[in-house]
Amino acid sequence: MKTISMNFRRTIFWLVFTVGLVIFLPNLYPRILENWANVYVNRAWFSLNFLGNPSQHLRDGIPDYWQASIWGSKGRAIHGLDADNPQSGELAAVIERTNTLEAAVFMQSIVVSPTGAITCHIYSRGEIGFIQINLGPKALASKSLPASSTWRLTNLEFVPPPDTSDIILYLGIRAELGKIWFDDVECKSENAPQINLITNGSFEADGEIVDLANWWQTQVVKPNQDEATRQRVKEIVNSESRTVLARTNRLNMFDLLENNFKAVRSRMGNVSLGCVSGDGNPGILLGRKDAIITQAGVAGFERVAEFASWLMPHCPQSYAALADLYSSSVPTEQAARLYTESEMRSRAGSQKGGYAFKAARLNMIWLGDWQTAVQELKVAIENPGWEHGTATHELAELYLGQASAHLGQCEEARSAFLRVLECGTCTELYEQARFDLASLGTCKP
Repeated sequence: MKTISMNFRRTIFWLVFTVGLVIFLPNLYPRILENWANVYVNRAWFSLNFLGNPSQHLRDGIPDYWQASIWGSKGRAIHGLDADNPQSGELAAVIERTNTLEAAVFMQSIVVSPTGAITCHIYSRGEIGFIQINLGPKALASKSLPASSTWRLTNLEFVPPPDTSDIILYLGIRAELGKIWFDDVECKSENAPQINLITNGSFEADGEIVDLANWWQTQVVKPNQDEATRQRVKEIVNSESRTVLARTNRLNMFDLLENNFKAVRSRMGNVSLGCVSGDGNPGILLGRKDAIITQAGVAGFERVAEFASWLMPHCPQSYAALADLYSSSVPTEQAARLYTESEMRSRAGSQKGGYAFKAARLNMIWLGDWQTAVQELKVAIENPGWEHGTATHELAELYLGQASAHLGQCEEARSAFLRVLECGTCTELYEQARFDLASLGTCKP
């Protein structure tokens, strides 16, 4: 009897197991396949190797081999390149002062021979400027650049001290409002008059413009995969009964591994505002930032962000990534514009407010574009949730008051300062808010 009972139980078990397989396997098997394909795509994606020159310059609006700088911590200026009426070529360097504190300069380190005189030639126009040669903190030679509405040539000759190997050339404008342009800079030693010691003295070079599709195909190395396996994964990814792989990001990753840009651009052509839902977003590319910079330098990540904005032009994340990159040293108009583009593509809420605050701070503190700053600060205040660290809602209110006062919008400024003073948790801003509020007596509409 025990033997019969045991056999009966085994029969029942296998009968139930078989029925279960018949019922559930048709639904379970596709998920197993999709999970397998999911792992395949992930492994291939994170095996990508980015090629590039780690020393390649950014296309950030600052001329290559030149450094934009302010002498001191309080000066403000816009450094950049201008295609309007260069002395020669297509571009000239330009500095526009946005306050009257300290000097703003372009600078370049020059390797020199310790023997023989060096003569520098520079064309300039605009406000009064200067050219200065330094050995460390000590000025070796300097000369004023004349105020002029047309291009003027200035020469400066000096002799490096013995045992000098490198010096610094400064081109700048001192503490006054206005613009100055520079072009065709040359420094030549009497011992080698055929060699210009200045790199990119014509200011024509600014990063590199590339065909982004060709860059992805030639500079991003994909792992070698078995063709039969790859085709099977492709069938699963593109099947109608997708579950896990129905997520857009996974589809985009597979198509990029296949260099199928058309499919990605088509898929990302109709996405929800902000690209924060299941529509997919550039995070699949931007999330590789650390690995990309290690392999290909910051210019490699710049290329990835440009590629992402080309593939997914309606998503704000890639524009913000470029703005973060460009504003990491000297804030530029280009960075501010990219933050504004990010804000305009964002969903209402913390995403929109965060990008707006970044755009406002650049426009107000560095670029002196008070009107744009006011517009962006209002957007930031209306879309909370982005606040962190010292970047607070009340700081945005303080900035709004300061920008409004500068534009002569006195009552709006007064209201903003009062809102700061009504805040119970931002006492660190009270002193500045009280001072600004008292200063409104000189505010003129």
